[in-house]
Amino acid sequence: MGMSSYVMDCEEKFMDEVAARIGQCESVSELGDSLLKDGCFNLIPDHLHMEILDECWYEYWSAYAS
Repeated sequence: MGMSSYVMDCEEKFMDEVAARIGQCESVSELGDSLLKDGCFNLIPDHLHMEILDECWYEYWSAYAS
């Protein structure tokens, strides 16, 4: 497995974890705390944590906006 495949697999695992939790969280910080507690942030580079969470949060909850 090449390095780029490994990185993409890690990102996919992280996104799977986000998708599994986001609907049960009341805020983006609660989502982040849940991911942090379970070590999910180890799957992606530090500088992407909040950027990805904010983007996922907006995309998920904007579908429910009126």
